[in-house]
Amino acid sequence: MYYYLYTLSGHEHYEYAYGYSRQSPLGPYTWPEQDIILTTDKEAKIYVLLQLPAPCRITK
Repeated sequence: MYYYLYTLSGHEHYEYAYGYSRQSPLGPYTWPEQDIILTTDKEAKIYVLLQLPAPCRITK
């Protein structure tokens, strides 16, 4: 699986969204409706994980 992570905003208010492809790093990509996975908490000066997308699995 190939993931494409991109930035939607800047100036200390970053939002990161993603798309993914099961075929190739060149696509075709699927763009989920709920694609924002990280955002900046400007007051706390940290990045917060909002949600883990369904096709993504964390393994150790």
